[in-house]
Amino acid sequence: MVVVAIAVLGAMSWLPEIEFSGISLRKVDLLSQLHKSPDAEPDAEPVVAAKPVKPAYVDTCRAGVECIDDYSTGRSGMIPLYEALHNRNNLGRPVRIAMLGDSYIEGDILSADLRQLLQEHFGGSGVGLVPMMSDIAGFRRSVRHYFDGWNTHTAATPSGYNPSQSIISGVYFTCNSNAYTDLRGQRKYYARLDTCSQSSVYFVSPVDNTITVSINGGERQTFEVSGSDEMQRITVDGKIGRVRYDVARGGNGVTFFGATMDPAQGVVVDNFSLRGCSGTHIAQLRESMLREFDRLRHYDLVILMYGLNVANDRQTNYSKYGRQLQKSVEQIKRCMPNTGILIVGVGDREQRVDGEMRTMRGIRELMAEQQNVASQQEVAFWNLYVAMGGSGSISKMVNGKPRKANLDYTHINFLGGRDLAELLFDAIDAGYDNYKRRLAYEAE
Repeated sequence: MVVVAIAVLGAMSWLPEIEFSGISLRKVDLLSQLHKSPDAEPDAEPVVAAKPVKPAYVDTCRAGVECIDDYSTGRSGMIPLYEALHNRNNLGRPVRIAMLGDSYIEGDILSADLRQLLQEHFGGSGVGLVPMMSDIAGFRRSVRHYFDGWNTHTAATPSGYNPSQSIISGVYFTCNSNAYTDLRGQRKYYARLDTCSQSSVYFVSPVDNTITVSINGGERQTFEVSGSDEMQRITVDGKIGRVRYDVARGGNGVTFFGATMDPAQGVVVDNFSLRGCSGTHIAQLRESMLREFDRLRHYDLVILMYGLNVANDRQTNYSKYGRQLQKSVEQIKRCMPNTGILIVGVGDREQRVDGEMRTMRGIRELMAEQQNVASQQEVAFWNLYVAMGGSGSISKMVNGKPRKANLDYTHINFLGGRDLAELLFDAIDAGYDNYKRRLAYEAE
Protein backbone atom coordinates (compact mmCIF):
# COMPACT_ATOMS: atom_id res chain seq x y z
CA MET A 1 0.00 0.00 0.00
CA VAL A 2 2.87 2.38 0.77
CA VAL A 3 4.49 1.64 -2.58
CA VAL A 4 1.18 2.22 -4.38
CA ALA A 5 0.63 5.54 -2.54
CA ILE A 6 4.12 6.75 -3.42
CA ALA A 7 3.61 5.74 -7.05
CA VAL A 8 0.30 7.62 -7.24
CA LEU A 9 1.70 10.79 -5.62
CA GLY A 10 4.76 10.63 -7.87
CA ALA A 11 2.50 10.44 -10.92
CA MET A 12 0.41 13.38 -9.66
CA SER A 13 3.50 15.56 -9.55
CA TRP A 14 3.51 15.49 -13.37
CA LEU A 15 -0.04 16.82 -13.58
CA PRO A 16 -0.59 20.54 -14.46
CA GLU A 17 -2.08 22.94 -11.87
CA ILE A 18 -5.72 22.12 -11.25
CA GLU A 19 -8.47 24.71 -10.60
CA PHE A 20 -11.68 23.78 -8.86
CA SER A 21 -14.51 26.32 -8.66
CA GLY A 22 -12.00 29.16 -9.37
CA ILE A 23 -9.57 28.03 -6.66
CA SER A 24 -6.07 26.87 -7.62
CA LEU A 25 -5.09 23.68 -5.87
CA ARG A 26 -1.54 23.35 -4.61
CA LYS A 27 0.68 21.37 -6.98
CA VAL A 28 1.85 18.03 -5.59
CA ASP A 29 5.64 17.63 -5.47
CA LEU A 30 7.13 14.93 -3.22
CA LEU A 31 10.65 16.33 -3.77
CA SER A 32 9.82 20.03 -3.23
CA GLN A 33 12.30 20.34 -0.30
CA LEU A 34 15.13 19.27 -2.61
CA HIS A 35 14.37 21.83 -5.30
CA LYS A 36 15.46 25.49 -5.10
CA SER A 37 13.24 27.86 -6.93
CA PRO A 38 15.25 30.25 -9.17
CA ASP A 39 13.12 33.14 -7.89
CA ALA A 40 13.35 32.23 -4.21
CA GLU A 41 14.54 34.90 -1.78
CA PRO A 42 17.93 34.27 -0.06
CA ASP A 43 17.82 33.16 3.53
CA ALA A 44 17.32 36.16 5.86
CA GLU A 45 20.05 37.13 8.31
CA PRO A 46 19.39 35.94 11.82
CA VAL A 47 17.68 38.60 13.95
CA VAL A 48 19.99 40.05 16.62
CA ALA A 49 18.51 41.84 19.60
CA ALA A 50 19.29 45.58 19.52
CA LYS A 51 21.76 46.79 22.12
CA PRO A 52 20.00 48.96 24.68
CA VAL A 53 20.57 52.69 24.06
CA LYS A 54 22.68 54.22 26.83
CA PRO A 55 20.74 57.10 28.37
CA ALA A 56 22.35 60.52 28.43
CA TYR A 57 24.16 61.44 31.64
CA VAL A 58 22.10 63.73 33.87
CA ASP A 59 23.71 66.06 36.39
CA THR A 60 22.53 65.79 39.97
CA CYS A 61 22.82 68.17 42.89
CA ARG A 62 22.85 67.13 46.51
CA ALA A 63 20.24 68.54 48.84
CA GLY A 64 20.93 71.95 50.31
CA VAL A 65 23.24 73.09 47.48
CA GLU A 66 22.23 75.85 45.07
CA CYS A 67 23.93 74.44 42.01
CA ILE A 68 25.49 76.38 39.17
CA ASP A 69 23.45 76.68 35.98
CA ASP A 70 25.88 76.11 33.14
CA TYR A 71 24.41 77.29 29.84
CA SER A 72 27.56 76.61 27.83
CA THR A 73 27.81 74.00 25.11
CA GLY A 74 31.58 74.35 24.81
CA ARG A 75 34.32 75.91 26.93
CA SER A 76 32.75 79.21 27.95
CA GLY A 77 31.22 77.92 31.19
CA MET A 78 32.62 75.79 34.01
CA ILE A 79 34.38 73.09 31.95
CA PRO A 80 37.80 74.84 31.80
CA LEU A 81 37.88 75.02 35.60
CA TYR A 82 36.78 71.42 36.09
CA GLU A 83 39.33 70.20 33.55
CA ALA A 84 42.09 72.18 35.26
CA LEU A 85 41.12 70.81 38.69
CA HIS A 86 41.09 67.29 37.29
CA ASN A 87 44.58 67.71 35.82
CA ARG A 88 45.98 70.05 38.47
CA ASN A 89 49.00 67.88 39.24
CA ASN A 90 50.15 67.94 35.61
CA LEU A 91 49.41 71.51 34.55
CA GLY A 92 52.84 72.91 35.34
CA ARG A 93 51.10 75.90 36.93
CA PRO A 94 48.39 76.54 39.51
CA VAL A 95 44.69 76.45 38.69
CA ARG A 96 43.76 80.14 38.58
CA ILE A 97 40.47 81.88 39.33
CA ALA A 98 39.92 85.62 38.94
CA MET A 99 37.12 87.02 41.09
CA LEU A 100 35.95 90.41 39.82
CA GLY A 101 33.48 92.45 41.80
CA ASP A 102 32.60 95.69 43.51
CA SER A 103 32.67 96.68 47.18
CA TYR A 104 30.83 93.45 48.06
CA ILE A 105 34.17 91.60 47.96
CA GLU A 106 36.40 94.54 48.87
CA GLY A 107 39.25 93.64 51.18
CA ASP A 108 39.13 90.01 49.96
CA ILE A 109 35.81 89.45 51.73
CA LEU A 110 34.26 86.16 50.54
CA SER A 111 37.08 85.51 48.03
CA ALA A 112 39.61 84.89 50.84
CA ASP A 113 37.41 82.17 52.34
CA LEU A 114 36.69 80.69 48.91
CA ARG A 115 40.45 80.60 48.29
CA GLN A 116 41.08 78.83 51.59
CA LEU A 117 38.37 76.23 50.95
CA LEU A 118 39.68 75.49 47.46
CA GLN A 119 43.29 75.30 48.62
CA GLU A 120 42.44 72.99 51.51
CA HIS A 121 40.50 70.73 49.14
CA PHE A 122 42.67 70.82 46.01
CA GLY A 123 46.02 72.09 47.30
CA GLY A 124 47.79 75.39 46.85
CA SER A 125 48.94 78.35 48.93
CA GLY A 126 49.36 82.09 48.73
CA VAL A 127 47.05 85.04 48.26
CA GLY A 128 47.47 85.43 44.50
CA LEU A 129 47.78 88.77 42.74
CA VAL A 130 47.82 91.91 44.90
CA PRO A 131 47.76 95.48 43.50
CA MET A 132 50.95 97.49 43.76
CA MET A 133 49.21 99.75 46.27
CA SER A 134 45.81 99.84 47.94
CA ASP A 135 43.77 102.39 49.90
CA ILE A 136 42.37 99.57 52.03
CA ALA A 137 45.60 97.68 52.74
CA GLY A 138 44.96 97.96 56.49
CA PHE A 139 41.44 96.56 56.09
CA ARG A 140 42.45 93.52 54.06
CA ARG A 141 43.26 90.55 56.33
CA SER A 142 44.66 88.09 53.80
CA VAL A 143 48.03 89.82 53.21
CA ARG A 144 50.22 92.41 54.89
CA HIS A 145 50.87 95.04 52.27
CA TYR A 146 53.39 97.92 52.29
CA PHE A 147 54.22 100.28 49.40
CA ASP A 148 55.36 103.74 48.36
CA GLY A 149 55.76 105.80 45.21
CA TRP A 150 52.68 104.59 43.26
CA ASN A 151 49.79 106.37 41.54
CA THR A 152 46.52 104.50 41.08
CA HIS A 153 44.37 104.69 37.92
CA THR A 154 40.97 102.99 37.99
CA ALA A 155 37.86 102.65 35.86
CA ALA A 156 35.85 103.87 38.87
CA THR A 157 37.54 107.31 38.64
CA PRO A 158 37.81 108.09 34.91
CA SER A 159 39.96 111.16 35.42
CA GLY A 160 43.51 110.08 34.61
CA TYR A 161 42.39 106.57 33.62
CA ASN A 162 43.13 105.15 30.16
CA PRO A 163 41.31 101.84 29.52
CA SER A 164 43.86 100.85 26.88
CA GLN A 165 46.50 100.58 29.64
CA SER A 166 44.49 98.46 32.05
CA ILE A 167 44.16 94.73 32.61
CA ILE A 168 40.87 92.94 33.34
CA SER A 169 40.70 94.41 36.86
CA GLY A 170 40.22 97.94 35.55
CA VAL A 171 43.21 99.13 37.59
CA TYR A 172 46.83 99.98 36.77
CA PHE A 173 49.65 101.87 38.47
CA THR A 174 52.26 104.37 37.41
CA CYS A 175 55.20 105.33 39.57
CA ASN A 176 58.08 107.63 40.26
CA SER A 177 61.62 106.33 40.49
CA ASN A 178 62.39 104.03 43.42
CA ALA A 179 58.81 102.90 44.04
CA TYR A 180 58.39 99.64 45.96
CA THR A 181 55.81 97.06 46.98
CA ASP A 182 56.29 94.68 49.91
CA LEU A 183 54.01 91.64 50.45
CA ARG A 184 54.07 89.47 53.55
CA GLY A 185 52.12 86.32 54.20
CA GLN A 186 49.95 85.97 57.30
CA ARG A 187 48.50 83.08 59.28
CA LYS A 188 46.16 84.79 61.73
CA TYR A 189 42.89 84.86 59.76
CA TYR A 190 43.27 82.35 56.93
CA ALA A 191 45.18 79.13 56.39
CA ARG A 192 47.81 78.53 53.69
CA LEU A 193 48.76 82.19 53.31
CA ASP A 194 51.91 82.37 55.42
CA THR A 195 54.23 81.09 52.67
CA CYS A 196 54.06 80.39 48.95
CA SER A 197 56.25 78.89 46.23
CA GLN A 198 56.43 81.60 43.57
CA SER A 199 56.14 85.34 43.23
CA SER A 200 55.75 87.38 40.05
CA VAL A 201 55.33 91.02 39.11
CA TYR A 202 53.50 92.13 35.94
CA PHE A 203 54.36 95.35 34.13
CA VAL A 204 54.95 97.28 30.91
CA SER A 205 58.18 99.26 30.70
CA PRO A 206 58.81 100.97 27.34
CA VAL A 207 62.26 101.99 28.62
CA ASP A 208 65.11 99.91 29.98
CA ASN A 209 64.59 99.41 33.68
CA THR A 210 65.98 97.70 36.76
CA ILE A 211 63.78 95.72 39.14
CA THR A 212 65.18 94.40 42.37
CA VAL A 213 63.56 91.51 44.24
CA SER A 214 64.19 90.53 47.85
CA ILE A 215 62.85 87.26 49.32
CA ASN A 216 62.26 86.95 53.06
CA GLY A 217 64.34 90.07 53.67
CA GLY A 218 67.46 88.39 52.32
CA GLU A 219 69.87 89.08 49.50
CA ARG A 220 68.49 91.07 46.61
CA GLN A 221 68.21 89.76 43.05
CA THR A 222 68.55 92.36 40.30
CA PHE A 223 66.75 92.01 36.96
CA GLU A 224 67.72 94.22 34.05
CA VAL A 225 64.62 94.77 31.92
CA SER A 226 64.81 95.67 28.24
CA GLY A 227 62.35 98.32 27.16
CA SER A 228 59.26 96.93 25.41
CA ASP A 229 55.66 97.94 24.74
CA GLU A 230 54.53 94.40 25.55
CA MET A 231 53.59 93.18 29.00
CA GLN A 232 56.40 91.46 30.88
CA ARG A 233 56.71 89.30 33.98
CA ILE A 234 59.50 88.59 36.45
CA THR A 235 59.17 85.44 38.58
CA VAL A 236 61.15 84.19 41.57
CA ASP A 237 60.85 80.82 43.31
CA GLY A 238 61.43 79.53 46.81
CA LYS A 239 59.75 79.21 50.16
CA ILE A 240 58.47 82.77 50.24
CA GLY A 241 56.97 84.35 53.31
CA ARG A 242 57.82 87.90 52.28
CA VAL A 243 58.73 89.47 48.94
CA ARG A 244 59.67 93.03 48.02
CA TYR A 245 59.90 94.62 44.56
CA ASP A 246 61.83 97.86 43.97
CA VAL A 247 61.55 99.71 40.64
CA ALA A 248 64.44 101.93 39.61
CA ARG A 249 62.73 103.97 36.89
CA GLY A 250 59.23 105.38 36.65
CA GLY A 251 57.49 107.73 34.25
CA ASN A 252 57.91 107.30 30.47
CA GLY A 253 54.86 105.05 30.24
CA VAL A 254 56.09 102.58 32.88
CA THR A 255 52.97 100.77 34.11
CA PHE A 256 52.58 98.04 36.75
CA PHE A 257 49.59 95.83 37.48
CA GLY A 258 50.36 93.77 40.56
CA ALA A 259 52.66 91.39 42.39
CA THR A 260 51.78 87.86 43.45
CA MET A 261 52.24 85.22 46.11
CA ASP A 262 51.39 82.00 44.28
CA PRO A 263 51.64 78.22 44.64
CA ALA A 264 53.54 76.13 42.11
CA GLN A 265 50.42 73.94 41.79
CA GLY A 266 47.02 73.65 43.41
CA VAL A 267 44.58 76.57 43.31
CA VAL A 268 44.92 80.33 43.66
CA VAL A 269 42.18 82.99 43.63
CA ASP A 270 42.91 86.60 42.65
CA ASN A 271 40.65 89.25 44.17
CA PHE A 272 39.91 92.14 41.78
CA SER A 273 37.46 94.29 43.70
CA LEU A 274 36.71 97.81 42.49
CA ARG A 275 34.39 99.95 44.53
CA GLY A 276 31.57 101.56 42.55
CA CYS A 277 32.13 99.34 39.50
CA SER A 278 29.41 97.52 37.55
CA GLY A 279 31.60 95.30 35.37
CA THR A 280 30.90 97.17 32.14
CA HIS A 281 34.46 98.57 32.07
CA ILE A 282 35.73 95.26 30.64
CA ALA A 283 34.18 96.00 27.26
CA GLN A 284 36.34 99.16 26.98
CA LEU A 285 39.68 97.44 27.55
CA ARG A 286 42.22 97.03 24.78
CA GLU A 287 42.01 93.55 23.32
CA SER A 288 45.75 93.18 22.85
CA MET A 289 46.32 94.01 26.54
CA LEU A 290 43.83 91.36 27.65
CA ARG A 291 45.44 88.81 25.34
CA GLU A 292 48.90 89.61 26.71
CA PHE A 293 47.71 89.27 30.29
CA ASP A 294 46.00 85.99 29.41
CA ARG A 295 49.25 84.75 27.88
CA LEU A 296 51.23 85.51 31.04
CA ARG A 297 48.57 84.75 33.66
CA HIS A 298 45.90 82.51 32.23
CA TYR A 299 42.70 82.07 34.24
CA ASP A 300 40.66 78.89 34.17
CA LEU A 301 37.63 80.75 35.47
CA VAL A 302 36.60 84.41 35.69
CA ILE A 303 33.86 85.13 38.22
CA LEU A 304 31.84 88.31 37.60
CA MET A 305 30.17 89.40 40.83
CA TYR A 306 28.55 92.78 40.21
CA GLY A 307 25.16 94.38 40.70
CA LEU A 308 25.13 96.43 43.91
CA ASN A 309 25.95 99.61 42.01
CA VAL A 310 23.28 98.93 39.41
CA ALA A 311 20.31 98.05 41.62
CA ASN A 312 17.98 100.84 42.71
CA ASP A 313 14.42 101.12 43.94
CA ARG A 314 13.25 103.23 40.97
CA GLN A 315 14.04 100.72 38.25
CA THR A 316 12.74 97.30 37.30
CA ASN A 317 13.91 97.15 33.68
CA TYR A 318 17.64 96.37 33.48
CA SER A 319 17.84 95.43 29.82
CA LYS A 320 20.21 98.33 29.06
CA TYR A 321 22.61 97.12 31.73
CA GLY A 322 22.18 93.60 30.38
CA ARG A 323 23.34 94.72 26.93
CA GLN A 324 26.39 96.42 28.47
CA LEU A 325 27.22 93.33 30.53
CA GLN A 326 26.93 91.17 27.42
CA LYS A 327 29.62 93.28 25.75
CA SER A 328 31.95 92.65 28.69
CA VAL A 329 31.29 88.92 28.53
CA GLU A 330 31.89 88.92 24.78
CA GLN A 331 35.19 90.73 25.33
CA ILE A 332 36.39 88.07 27.76
CA LYS A 333 35.31 85.26 25.44
CA ARG A 334 37.07 86.90 22.52
CA CYS A 335 40.36 87.71 24.25
CA MET A 336 40.53 84.80 26.72
CA PRO A 337 38.99 81.97 24.66
CA ASN A 338 40.00 79.10 26.96
CA THR A 339 38.70 80.76 30.11
CA GLY A 340 35.35 79.86 31.66
CA ILE A 341 32.96 82.58 32.86
CA LEU A 342 30.64 82.47 35.87
CA ILE A 343 28.16 85.30 36.48
CA VAL A 344 27.08 85.52 40.11
CA GLY A 345 23.67 87.11 40.46
CA VAL A 346 23.16 90.02 42.83
CA GLY A 347 22.45 89.08 46.43
CA ASP A 348 19.66 90.26 48.70
CA ARG A 349 19.59 93.99 49.38
CA GLU A 350 16.92 95.54 51.55
CA GLN A 351 15.38 98.91 52.33
CA ARG A 352 12.78 100.16 54.77
CA VAL A 353 9.24 100.21 53.37
CA ASP A 354 6.31 101.20 55.62
CA GLY A 355 8.48 100.66 58.67
CA GLU A 356 9.65 97.19 57.61
CA MET A 357 12.81 95.97 55.91
CA ARG A 358 12.01 94.43 52.54
CA THR A 359 14.02 93.32 49.54
CA MET A 360 14.69 96.34 47.37
CA ARG A 361 12.37 96.79 44.43
CA GLY A 362 14.23 95.72 41.30
CA ILE A 363 16.63 93.21 42.88
CA ARG A 364 14.82 90.21 41.45
CA GLU A 365 14.53 91.85 38.03
CA LEU A 366 18.27 92.64 38.00
CA MET A 367 19.07 89.08 39.02
CA ALA A 368 16.84 87.77 36.22
CA GLU A 369 18.62 90.02 33.70
CA GLN A 370 22.01 88.72 34.82
CA GLN A 371 20.77 85.16 34.37
CA ASN A 372 19.41 86.08 30.95
CA VAL A 373 22.85 87.39 29.95
CA ALA A 374 24.44 84.13 31.09
CA SER A 375 21.93 82.15 29.03
CA GLN A 376 22.31 84.33 25.93
CA GLN A 377 26.11 84.24 26.12
CA GLU A 378 26.22 80.53 26.99
CA VAL A 379 28.22 80.95 30.18
CA ALA A 380 27.52 79.82 33.76
CA PHE A 381 25.27 81.47 36.34
CA TRP A 382 25.00 81.09 40.11
CA ASN A 383 22.00 82.47 41.96
CA LEU A 384 23.43 84.11 45.08
CA TYR A 385 20.05 85.56 46.04
CA VAL A 386 18.48 82.11 46.30
CA ALA A 387 21.58 80.51 47.81
CA MET A 388 21.71 82.98 50.71
CA GLY A 389 18.01 82.49 51.48
CA GLY A 390 16.13 84.90 49.23
CA SER A 391 14.00 87.71 50.58
CA GLY A 392 14.87 88.68 54.14
CA SER A 393 18.22 86.89 54.13
CA ILE A 394 20.34 90.02 54.49
CA SER A 395 18.20 91.11 57.47
CA LYS A 396 18.91 87.80 59.16
CA MET A 397 22.62 88.37 58.63
CA VAL A 398 22.41 91.91 60.02
CA ASN A 399 20.35 90.94 63.04
CA GLY A 400 22.09 87.68 63.81
CA LYS A 401 24.58 87.12 66.60
CA PRO A 402 27.29 87.48 65.60
CA ARG A 403 26.40 90.05 62.97
CA LYS A 404 27.33 88.94 59.46
CA ALA A 405 26.28 91.96 57.38
CA ASN A 406 26.46 95.72 57.74
CA LEU A 407 23.69 98.05 58.83
CA ASP A 408 23.26 99.30 55.26
CA TYR A 409 21.47 95.98 54.63
CA THR A 410 23.62 95.59 51.52
CA HIS A 411 27.21 94.63 52.30
CA ILE A 412 28.36 91.50 54.08
CA ASN A 413 31.24 91.50 56.57
CA PHE A 414 34.03 88.94 56.91
CA LEU A 415 31.82 86.50 58.83
CA GLY A 416 29.10 86.78 56.21
CA GLY A 417 31.70 86.35 53.52
CA ARG A 418 32.72 83.06 55.07
CA ASP A 419 29.14 81.77 54.95
CA LEU A 420 28.62 82.76 51.33
CA ALA A 421 32.03 81.40 50.33
CA GLU A 422 31.00 78.01 51.70
CA LEU A 423 27.82 78.12 49.59
CA LEU A 424 29.78 78.97 46.44
CA PHE A 425 32.43 76.35 47.18
CA ASP A 426 29.73 73.70 47.62
CA ALA A 427 28.27 74.68 44.24
CA ILE A 428 31.67 74.45 42.52
CA ASP A 429 32.48 71.17 44.24
CA ALA A 430 29.09 69.69 43.26
CA GLY A 431 29.70 70.70 39.65
CA TYR A 432 33.15 69.14 39.73
CA ASP A 433 31.71 65.90 41.14
CA ASN A 434 29.25 65.82 38.25
CA TYR A 435 32.12 66.39 35.83
CA LYS A 436 34.06 63.43 37.24
CA ARG A 437 31.00 61.16 37.22
CA ARG A 438 30.26 62.13 33.64
CA LEU A 439 33.81 61.23 32.59
CA ALA A 440 33.49 57.82 34.25
CA TYR A 441 30.02 57.28 32.76
CA GLU A 442 31.17 58.09 29.22
CA ALA A 443 34.19 55.80 29.61
CA GLU A 444 32.01 52.76 30.39
